[in-house]
Amino acid sequence: MFFYIISVFIAHAIEKEAINVYVYHLKPRFIIHLKKEQGLYYDFSTYLNSKSEKYRFKTVFIPRKRIDHMMVQNTLNGILLGVNPI
Repeated sequence: MFFYIISVFIAHAIEKEAINVYVYHLKPRFIIHLKKEQGLYYDFSTYLNSKSEKYRFKTVFIPRKRIDHMMVQNTLNGILLGVNPI
């Protein structure tokens, strides 16, 4: 029982906060294979994960219109990658 309590405590203490990395460009280079999670966007999240002890980054593809809707509704909870601010 003691081991179980300690292992649960340790697992909770080292759990990383999940951060969604939203993307909407479904084009080669950026996303090569959606189901296999291959492409520059996935590579970027992997790189961020290798450098962070506090966060776990996850690339999430969402169509642009849904992202627009999420922004209007103020429900976009993460990073939006691949956007030109101009």
